[in-house]
Amino acid sequence: MGSLCMTRWRIEVTTVTEPMTTKGQHKAMHIYWRIAGVTERSDRLLLTGQIVGRKLDTSDGLTRAEATRVLRYLKRLDDEGTLAAKAAEWLTKHRKETNG
Repeated sequence: MGSLCMTRWRIEVTTVTEPMTTKGQHKAMHIYWRIAGVTERSDRLLLTGQIVGRKLDTSDGLTRAEATRVLRYLKRLDDEGTLAAKAAEWLTKHRKETNG
């Protein structure tokens, strides 16, 4: 979010940034991806992007809130015992869609 302040003589733009992912969140996400059997970086980014609803080039671009959403989702699937199966299912579907 940002704001725009205009005066007669100048324009000031203020950008408000959200807190970024912590090292602990990164570590926890990697643990869950290992549990899920998702070892390829590109696959992790695709799945993470699906969860947060946007394309990711790097997980460093996640906000703390997005990382929290990803971790809650992964934890829920892990608690249900479906994490690896859901990840494999989504990746298989995605590969079919992209490969025609």
